Amino acid sequence: MANPTGSIFVIFSPTPTPGEQRFSNPYYRVEAGSSLEDYEFIPVLESEVPENLKKMEPYDQQYTTSIMPHVTTDRDKSRLDEIKSNTDKLFAIDSNLGDYSCWECDSNPGCDPIIYETVLDDGSKVKYRWYKFRHQPTFQELTVDYPEIYTEDYLNDIQAKIEEMHKGWGTNQDFLDTPSSVDNLHLVELDNGLIVDAPPGKEFGWVPIVLEIEMPYGKWQSSLDFLDPPDGGSLRDY
Repeated sequence: MANPTGSIFVIFSPTPTPGEQRFSNPYYRVEAGSSLEDYEFIPVLESEVPENLKKMEPYDQQYTTSIMPHVTTDRDKSRLDEIKSNTDKLFAIDSNLGDYSCWECDSNPGCDPIIYETVLDDGSKVKYRWYKFRHQPTFQELTVDYPEIYTEDYLNDIQAKIEEMHKGWGTNQDFLDTPSSVDNLHLVELDNGLIVDAPPGKEFGWVPIVLEIEMPYGKWQSSLDFLDPPDGGSLRDY
């Protein structure tokens, strides 16, 4: 948002500021550059901020979207059939769109059927399930699409490496040395709701996979988003 001086003020900075300029401040002045890399976000005092911006408060929560589990609805089916026809013709394949069976536990030996829930600091409710690393939905889909790469031997090797990492690293592994030239270094704090404990017997080689997210005041995304253009046309490139 511009003001008469030609500067732009924002509430939060999306890019890091130089170390000597870092301090706790909700206001930044944007100095435009010739490219995105040249933009500068400079912390400023509240007294420097235009009065109309001081009255603004974050209100993004009213636009949040809650993500439903992977389920194909009847309303989705006709559109999926159309996309499948176009995709199969374009790429000369037999696609299987809208198949979310990789998320199910019925025939998956590496899936814990229990659905767990954690609550984040902003009130979001996250439901998740524990999968053996090699049996998580992503690898199941990749196995279908690229069977020549994601073979049993390949996946077993990946699983063995993950289990070795979990057993060897533990919770006290240092990946980066703590800077010795900075006092009271607190760059980031993880949301406590994102730190979850594996069920007994699944401490090594198992990972939590999110199933759905219920955002405060958010609307449920209950159907597939086909990215329809506003003019009522349709997308033909996939």
